[in-house]
Amino acid sequence: MNVENRLSRLARLASADKSKRFDRLYRELTKTDLLMYAYEQIKNNKGSKTPGIDGLNKFNWNEEEAVKLAVQLQSGEYEPVPVRRVLIDKKNKPGQKRPLGIPTFRDRIVQCALKLLLEALYEPIFFDCSHGFRPHRACQTAAMQIMDSPRVRIDWVIEGDIKGCFDNICHQKLLKILQRRIKDDRLLKLIAKFLKAGYFERERWNPTKAGTPQGGIISPLLANIYLHEIDRFVQDEFGANQTPVQSPSERGARISKEWRKVVSRIYRLRKILKGEFKSPLTRTEAETELQRLLKFRASLPCTTEPMKPRITYVRYADDFVILLRNLPKEEAERIKSKLSLWISEELALVLSPEKTLITHITDGFRFLGYGFMAKKTETVQPRVKMVIPHEVAQTKLRDVKEICQQPNVSETEVIRKLNNMLRGWMLYYRCVNAPSRVMCSVLSHTWWIYAEYVSRKNGCSIAHAAKRWISRCPASSLNPKGGQKTWFAETTNDNGELEREYLITAPVPKRSLFDVARQIRNGAQTPSEVKESNASY
Repeated sequence: MNVENRLSRLARLASADKSKRFDRLYRELTKTDLLMYAYEQIKNNKGSKTPGIDGLNKFNWNEEEAVKLAVQLQSGEYEPVPVRRVLIDKKNKPGQKRPLGIPTFRDRIVQCALKLLLEALYEPIFFDCSHGFRPHRACQTAAMQIMDSPRVRIDWVIEGDIKGCFDNICHQKLLKILQRRIKDDRLLKLIAKFLKAGYFERERWNPTKAGTPQGGIISPLLANIYLHEIDRFVQDEFGANQTPVQSPSERGARISKEWRKVVSRIYRLRKILKGEFKSPLTRTEAETELQRLLKFRASLPCTTEPMKPRITYVRYADDFVILLRNLPKEEAERIKSKLSLWISEELALVLSPEKTLITHITDGFRFLGYGFMAKKTETVQPRVKMVIPHEVAQTKLRDVKEICQQPNVSETEVIRKLNNMLRGWMLYYRCVNAPSRVMCSVLSHTWWIYAEYVSRKNGCSIAHAAKRWISRCPASSLNPKGGQKTWFAETTNDNGELEREYLITAPVPKRSLFDVARQIRNGAQTPSEVKESNASY
């Protein structure tokens, strides 16, 4: 039986009995074919080229090394090596640094094999409200859960963020949670070794008393297992995600007769104003009557019975939102305080007071870089729409300026960096409402920022630079229409031929959020496309 079949069998057993505790998992970890399968999973990752403190990377790994690693695991001689810690710049926060751990390649192999085993055990018990760092899930699937029922009214929103979540996970509590599903002591001891391996910084070893392994492949999964307790508590304590969304037929059966009459009259008056229906009413009389009926409809209940309260909970990693329908602000404050107390007592974590907010849907809220707000319509139940926040567009333009200000970089490399960044950003936001307007504005500003860069670098005016370095681009993946005038840069390839790089000028086509999320769930969308779009966030 090959590796995929064994993992599938383990997943079926875990799904059939969600309370079952599994043994003899460590024996599976010591098999060479699983280690080589793990190598195939990570060899194309960006970090696989970077060696740890042992000097190994994907170029000097082979089956012989896998056999040696399997023997060390079987004999118990294997010990995780402390990661090499470096400081990198924080995105969108100039001058600030964040730590990044670089584990050894052998530890990456073992962690990836561990991840495959743990995913088979825990994916069947994870809830659908969790979307971060899971197979066939992404930021778009989390947004789809919020937008899944646009007709459902949302009143209050609790925006939650756990302060320093990955660095403050309690090791003892995490191991106790793992013991509920795993009774293989050797596997639990190995996980504990990874948690306490520590890190090297400036040639000095530092212990890790809390948190998941820095830069470890297994870290996101361990965090999800830890935060799954929050998902369970919110659904059991507050009844989140338990009220089914009503079907159109169920909603139609509850609509009152008076409401139907008013809506029918409004529909007829609009047809009269468009000239499609004949009527003895003048245009002024029809407009006056329409405005009166719209105000009257707003005061009418559309259903024969009040809408039931509903709580929707969505989590992506350590960020979550709780959406409340037909519930007062006092209920939102009660849920927030109770949840905050439970998280601090049971998981030893703290909600960030600056990022954990209670907002009304008309004020809008941010989640995963998307903006959500109530769309002003003439209906009683406001529709929620997704938008590109203004701050996001401004941040992207600042990134464009930073790229164009880099010294000792050729025009060709600048255009390549701009195209890669802009395409990833547009892929991420192509599912929002009316994305082209914001995207075209950003691309237009980028065009002029690059124009200033070319004129400054060549010591000439923009008009003179445009005569030399503006041309019509051919059709390509970045410029699907082609034929548009844009900036270009020339470079010489290996054959001595001149090649041109054209600056992207057209936004990517809009796609439905539901189509993108469905493709991600079904695995039809290519992993590179999902990774590229989510990298923008």
